[in-house]
Amino acid sequence: MKKQIWILVLIVAVIIVGLIIFLPKSKNSADKESIKIGASLPLTGPVSLPGTWALEGMKLAVEKINSQGGVNGRKLELVVEDDVCNAKTGTDTTNKLVNVDNVKLLVVYCGAVMSSAVNVIDGKALTFSISIRTEDLENKYPFLFNLTPSPEKEMSILSKNIYDSGIKKVAIFHQSDFFGETYKNKFKKVFNDLGGEITVEGTLGNLANPDFKTDLIKAREKGTQAIFNSFNPAQFSVILKQAKELGLNVKFFSSWNAENKLLIDTAGNLTEGIIYTYSFKKETDDNNYAIFEKDYKDRYSNIPETNASNGYDGVMIIAKVVEKCNEDVQCLIKETNRIENYQGVSGIITFKNGVADKQTYLKTIKNGQFVPLEN
Repeated sequence: MKKQIWILVLIVAVIIVGLIIFLPKSKNSADKESIKIGASLPLTGPVSLPGTWALEGMKLAVEKINSQGGVNGRKLELVVEDDVCNAKTGTDTTNKLVNVDNVKLLVVYCGAVMSSAVNVIDGKALTFSISIRTEDLENKYPFLFNLTPSPEKEMSILSKNIYDSGIKKVAIFHQSDFFGETYKNKFKKVFNDLGGEITVEGTLGNLANPDFKTDLIKAREKGTQAIFNSFNPAQFSVILKQAKELGLNVKFFSSWNAENKLLIDTAGNLTEGIIYTYSFKKETDDNNYAIFEKDYKDRYSNIPETNASNGYDGVMIIAKVVEKCNEDVQCLIKETNRIENYQGVSGIITFKNGVADKQTYLKTIKNGQFVPLEN
C-alpha cells in the first residue's frame, strides 16, 4: 500500500514539475510566433509589374525589421496571394487571408479589389491600400488607410496645368471600374470648375481587345485638344497608336499608373511628352531614401518607383504601430490615425481621413525616360 502511495506521489510530482517546466516554454513559444502580414497583390496579369514592385518593397522592409530582431522580439512574415487585380479573385484572396490565415494586418494593391473586399475584411484587420481611395470607399471604413494621396489632389494639380497651358477642350478615356470612374469624376469636376469643357467620355467593356476608334473620331470631330487617360499601359498604348492612325494630334495626360516601362515598350516614341501625376519624388538628401534605394538596387537591379516605396513604407508603418499594439486591431487603427509627419521613403506621411497627405508632382516622358516636369 505504501509503495502504491509513493508511486502515486512520484507520478503527481513528475506531472507538476513537467507543468512548471513546460508551460512557460509553451507560452514563450506562442509569444514568439511570427507576426503575419497578409498581401493581396496582382502578381500575374496586366498589372503584375506594379504589384511585383510593391511586393519587392515589402520584402525589403520585412528583411530589414527581422534583421534587427523583429517587433517586440517577434519576426514578421508575409503571407502573399495573387489577386490578378480582379475584384472576384481579390475577394477570395482577402477572405483567405483574413478568415483562414487569420491575419490582423493586410496590404492590398488594387483599388478594384479593395472596393469588393472591404465587406470581407469588415474591420478584422488593419488594412493598407497601395492604390487610390476610390469614391465608393470615401469616409466609410475606419480600418482602411491609403498610402497614395487623394485623387482630388492629383486632379486639381493636373487640371490646373492643362487649363493654364491654354487647353480648354479635353476628352476623358477611363476604365469602367471604380478606379477609372473615380478619376473620371474627379478630373471632370475640377476641369469644369476651371471653365474647361469635356468633349467625350470614352470607356471600354473588353480590356482584352481594346478598340477606341469610335470615341477617338468623336473627339476629333469636337475639336478636342487633349486626352486625359486613366487606363493601364496595355490599353493606353492602343489609344496612342489609334490616335496616330486617325491623325488625331492632341496632347496626352494621365494618372500615376502611366509610369510603367510596359507603356514605353509597347508604344515607343508615341509616349513622348505625356504628362502625368506622381506622388513619389526621389529625395537625394534624405538618408532613409538613399539607404532604401541602394538596398533595392542591390537586390533587384532597378531604381525603386512609387509602388515599391509605398510597399516598403506600408510595412514600416505596420511595424511601428504593432510595437505599441501587438495585434489588437482597434489599437492598431487608433495608432495609425495618430501618425503625423512620418518620414517614409515615399515622402512625409500624415494620415488625414485615412489617406496619406503626401506631396503630388507632375512628371513627363522625355527621351524614353520618366522625369520630373520642368516648370
